[in-house]
Amino acid sequence: SDLNVPSLLVGALFPLLARAASNDRVRLRMALERTISGSFAVGSLVALAVAAGAPFAILVLSGEQNGPATDALRILAAGLGLTFLGSACQYGLLALRKHREILYINVGALLSNVVLTLFLASNYGAVGAAIALAVCEIAVAVVAAVLLVRAGQLRPDVAAAVRMVFAVGVGALVAVLLTPVSVVLVAFVAPLVTFAVAFAIRAIPQELIAMVPRR
Repeated sequence: SDLNVPSLLVGALFPLLARAASNDRVRLRMALERTISGSFAVGSLVALAVAAGAPFAILVLSGEQNGPATDALRILAAGLGLTFLGSACQYGLLALRKHREILYINVGALLSNVVLTLFLASNYGAVGAAIALAVCEIAVAVVAAVLLVRAGQLRPDVAAAVRMVFAVGVGALVAVLLTPVSVVLVAFVAPLVTFAVAFAIRAIPQELIAMVPRR
């Protein structure tokens, strides 16, 4: 499942977080803040790319435009984007050995997802099921982040988050303007514009930019 990708990516950093949690809380906070900031940026870009590419993906898979399927995929894109943030925050909690809190978060999300899916899917079909999953992913990310803030291990970079949201907004506007022209253009141009804007206004952490191979 694509929702497992964020956990696999962020999980690679867990040994570093666990070691910092055991002997250097200042270093842990710095590592967590950079990891979470990077996760939010990557998740935002991925969410925009999936949402912008939804009409084209459905067209390729089904051979025709399908409104409900496209809407469902766009909603799932929001959930996928927040999964990056939620995974990073939960690994932070794991490094702090807050196992009970992690258990409560995930059990609560599971039960909420079941209830919401039963209600929404029966009334709104695939779109309702997508809403249920997206709401739970958002809730997991928010609750986990709040617990890290309360533990004194996270000071959210609000300015960077606002810049990233602005970049995504520009990309979404481009997608809306290009949709009547071509869904293929939307799928490729909107993500590129979003990345370009995010890079230009420094919404992407320097650590991520430094990871890009250079000739």
